[in-house]
Order: sequence, then structure tokens, then C-alpha cells
Amino acid sequence: MRVPAGLSKTVRVRGAGHVLVAAAAIIAMAALSLLLAGCAVEVGLTTTVEKDGSGTTGVRFAADKALQDALSQAASGLGGLGDLGSLFGDIDSDLPLSIDTIFALIFGTIPTDWSMDQGVDDNGATWISLSHRFDDLQQLEELSTGRVMSLFMDPERFSLTQDRGFFRTTTAFTAKTDISGALRAAGDASGLPLDMLGDLLTLENRVTLPGSVGDNNADHVVGDTLVWDMSASGDREMRGESVMYDWVHIGLVAFAALIGFLILLFLLLWLIRRSRRRRRAEKAQIPPPPPPPDGGQVPPPPPAPPV
Repeated sequence: MRVPAGLSKTVRVRGAGHVLVAAAAIIAMAALSLLLAGCAVEVGLTTTVEKDGSGTTGVRFAADKALQDALSQAASGLGGLGDLGSLFGDIDSDLPLSIDTIFALIFGTIPTDWSMDQGVDDNGATWISLSHRFDDLQQLEELSTGRVMSLFMDPERFSLTQDRGFFRTTTAFTAKTDISGALRAAGDASGLPLDMLGDLLTLENRVTLPGSVGDNNADHVVGDTLVWDMSASGDREMRGESVMYDWVHIGLVAFAALIGFLILLFLLLWLIRRSRRRRRAEKAQIPPPPPPPDGGQVPPPPPAPPV
């Protein structure tokens, strides 16, 4: 069957248009990648656990001024291509050409129970901070399954527990991160190559545990805070624990032991003193021996029997 010339021409034109759009998308992505070179995005995760198991968790996402300028330049460049503007129009509308767009694509809809703050620091970096307070560690594990924390932590591998004893409490933290997988998932949902941000990311996880830090695999330990430097190119397993002694209970037991020792010492001294008094009383009740006869002279011994 012969295809009409007009239809064939239409198909060829449409096919060429799709090729041009695909090529334009590749060029746009390449240009954006070049513009992003040298930019930096800092992500800081923080979790602080108090003695009673309550605390706060949060994330701070900051994009430096170089990244903002690069995105602005990319937006201006794609919008000023003259006759090619129609080809880049759809691409321009889909690319993350602002920091706010990147924030929205990564975090999605922020739950209303999270506190949010944002601003610009002295170096021109734009940042957004999310935080949430938890009453106990069970609530923290529930938060780990939500959008904000699960972006950086594998919910199935996140655990923060406390083993409470009478004299001490051990707090244990374990987690695994997969930033690259999270960025790919966010990119698949939005249709954008967000994984290109992986090369720009500088990630740090800070976990503050109550008491003295014990066994851990942190990169740095600052006081009672464990610090891990993470990479977006691979996963990372983290673990750490701390021991907190209950000095109130220890003091009460020590005080009770001291009181018990003093009571035993008092009883021992009382028994010794009573025993001495009894012996003196018994000696006082023994009558003195009778005086010797003949005016107090001792009689001579009887003579010895004859041999």
C-alpha cells in the first residue's frame, strides 16, 4: 500500500520534531551539568536524644550562591534561544531551574507537623530547615518511615533504642543510608534527573546520645555527638552507643550501704561494750576470800610424813 505523499511528509516532519526535542533535552541537560560544576549543596541531618528518650530530629538543606547563579543562568539561556524557544519550551518548564523547585522536588509536600524555617545565610546560601520533636523513641521510629527521614535513612534499617537498668541506661543507634537511591526515586517520580545532584551533595549526619559515647563507627566524635560524613554515591552503615549512669540510684545505694555499715558497726560496738559490762558485773558479784586465821599469819605447812 502506497502512503500518500502528504502523510509521509507529515510523519517525517513530526519525527524530525521529536528528534530535535530529544536532542534539545540532551543539550539542555549537558549545559545544566556544566553549569552545576563547582556548585555545592550541603545536607545536615541532626538527631538529639535526651535522658528520658525524648528529643528532636531534623534536616538542613543549603544550596550555595554558585548553584543559584547557575540555575538562574540556565533559565535565562533556555529562554533566550530565539527560533529554538519552541523546542525548549516544554523542557524549560520541567527542569529544576530554581532552588525552591529543587527543595519541592526532593522533599515533596512537607507534613504539617514538621516545623520549617528557611532563609539566606551571610555567604548567600539559601537554606531550608525541617525539625520535629519526639516524646519517645517509638515516635522517632514512626517518623523514620515518613517522607522527610526516609529520604535519607532506610526505615527498615533505622533503629534507636534504650536499655534501661537500675544503675545505667544504654542507648544504641543503627542506620543505613542510600542517598543515591532516594534521589533516583525522587527523579523517577518527577521525571527529572535529580541524581545529577549527587555529585554536588555534601552530607553529614550528627547524632547526639545521652551519657558517655561507647562503641561506634563514626568518622568524628565531638563530646557526646557522633558525626558521619556520608556520600551520595553509595550506601553507608552507621552505628553507635552511649552509656548513661544513674547517679541518683548509685548514690542512694551507696548511702544505704553506708547507713547499713554504720548500723552494723554500732551493733558490734554495743555488743562488745555490753559483754565487757557483763564481765565486770560478774566479777563484782564474786565474794572476797575469807581472812587467814591467827591474826592474819599464815600457818606453817604440816610436817612431812616419816620415810
